[in-house]
Amino acid sequence: MAIVYQTYNFAEAKYFVYITKNPHEADLWVYPVNYLGGHRGDTIWYFTNLWEEATCKIQLCSFGEANIVVYMAQRYTDAGWRNSRKKGRYPFA
Repeated sequence: MAIVYQTYNFAEAKYFVYITKNPHEADLWVYPVNYLGGHRGDTIWYFTNLWEEATCKIQLCSFGEANIVVYMAQRYTDAGWRNSRKKGRYPFA
C-alpha cells in the first residue's frame, strides 16, 4: 500500500503525477482507500495529511511535466499498472 502525501514544494516531491479522467492515457490505475491496513503494492493509495508517515511524496502537475499518469479506478480489482515499462521504475509503497 502506498501512503501518499501531496506536497506543493517541487524539491520535496519524489514523483510528479498527473491525474487523468481518461483511463486510456494512464500508466497506473490506483484504487484510493480511506483507511490504513492490509493492502500491498503500488496500486492501493491512502492519502495522508502527515508527511512523516508517507511512503511517497508526490506533486500534482500538468500532463507534460508528469513522470507518471494516474487514473483513479472505481473498483479494487481494476487497479494495476498499464505501462509495464514504468512498473519497476516508480515504486510508491
